[in-house]
Amino acid sequence: MTILALINVIVAVVYDWKLKRTFLGHFVDSWLASSTFLFGALLFEITVAIIFLFSMAYLGNLGREITKGIEDIEGDKKSGARTLPVITGKIFSSWAAIFFIIIAIVFSFFPYLMGLLSFYYIVLVILSDIIFAFSCFVLMFKPAKAQKIIKEQEGKIREQEEGRAGYFLPTCGRG
Repeated sequence: MTILALINVIVAVVYDWKLKRTFLGHFVDSWLASSTFLFGALLFEITVAIIFLFSMAYLGNLGREITKGIEDIEGDKKSGARTLPVITGKIFSSWAAIFFIIIAIVFSFFPYLMGLLSFYYIVLVILSDIIFAFSCFVLMFKPAKAQKIIKEQEGKIREQEEGRAGYFLPTCGRG
């Protein structure tokens, strides 16, 4: 766990110093946000379910970060930032964000289908997936509103992760 913490400190410093306003910033920020799953798992055990949860968090956050970049495109252009939306434009970036979010939604079913997590998990995931899918639809027309929807949903998910990790997750398992 100490090694991952040290890696994340270095990554965070490099992100803030050099990468934040670049194409890579979206990917690095998503790593930093989703690696919380790995920290929790390192206390116990990194399982296939954790890898799926980490992957879903990474891809969902990556979609949100790109959406946020679309929202900030004019200011980023003026300040010389080289984010994905500045480099590729709003349309390509919107489709990239939608792609990452849809892959996260698809991944969300695997832990249940593989018997790694229970019915309680899939009920919560389906509710979240509906909101994420709706945000993809909104993203095609109003990126700023989509970013807000995704951010609110991620906040709710993080509250569940942090507040119930020790209590809820063990009850979601099959074994």
